[in-house]
Amino acid sequence: SQGGEFFEFVDRGKVLRARLRYEGARVLGWRDSRGRILLNPPMRKVTRLYESPFRDQGKGGRRNLNDLTPAEVWVALKLIDEQGVPTARGEVFSLFSGGEGLAVAVALEDEAYPLDELVYDLANLRSGHRFKSVSVSEARLAAVCREAFGFQDCEGYLKGGLPVEYGEGAVEVLRNRKDLLASEDSERDFSSGDLERLSVEWKSLLALIAYGPKLKNDRWMALQKEAHRVIGPNEFNRELPILPAMPGRQRGRFESHRIGYFPKA
Repeated sequence: SQGGEFFEFVDRGKVLRARLRYEGARVLGWRDSRGRILLNPPMRKVTRLYESPFRDQGKGGRRNLNDLTPAEVWVALKLIDEQGVPTARGEVFSLFSGGEGLAVAVALEDEAYPLDELVYDLANLRSGHRFKSVSVSEARLAAVCREAFGFQDCEGYLKGGLPVEYGEGAVEVLRNRKDLLASEDSERDFSSGDLERLSVEWKSLLALIAYGPKLKNDRWMALQKEAHRVIGPNEFNRELPILPAMPGRQRGRFESHRIGYFPKA
C-alpha cells in the first residue's frame, strides 16, 4: 500500500473495495541546503576522472607519497625546489598545520579564484563529514586541490587529493545557519553544537590568516585583508565578564551515596 492506511470498505455489488488514506504516508525526498524537502528534483551527473596508482612510473605516473622521504615529498608537492629553497607555495604552507596549508596555497595560485569566495570556502577545511547532506555542489576549493594534487594520499596531509579534515557543506551551513537552527529536523546528521564548532573553527582559521606574517605575495596580502574584513576588528577587553551568581547546590562539596562493594577474600 506504500504507506496508505485503511479508511473504509465500499460495497460495489459483487465487489468489495477498500479505501486508503495517504495523509501519513512517507515519500522519498531530497533535502536541500535550506532544509526544505524536494520531490523528484532534476539531478546532475558529474564525471570524476580517477588517477590510478598503478600507472607505469616510467610514463610519467606519480609516485606514492607515503613511500618517499619528507624532503622528497616536499619536492613532489612543490613546496621546495630542487635546491631545497622554499617556493611561494611552500611559504604559505608553512604558516598552517597539516594539509590545510596546501589547500590555501594552491587556491592563491589560481588568479581567477575570487578571494571573497575563498574566505567562505575555507570553512570546509575543518568541517569533516558532518555537513555533507546539505552540500549543493563541490566547492571550487576542492577542484583546485584535485587539479594540483590529483587523488594522491599523503599521511597526515592529503586523502584523495584533499586535506584530511576537508568536508563539503560547511559553506551552505554558514549561509543558512539561522534557518537550520530554527528547523526541528531530527534526522539531520549534525546538532547545534556542531554548528557552533564550525563557526569557531572557521573564524579561528581566518584569524590565523589575518594576523599571520606578511609575505611577498600579493594574493596572500589581499586574503589577509579579506579575512580581517570578515572577522571584524579585534577588540581586547581587560575586564573579566560578569558571570551569574553560583547556585547554592554548586557551592557545597559533592557527597556520594553509593554503597561500596567489597568482594570476599
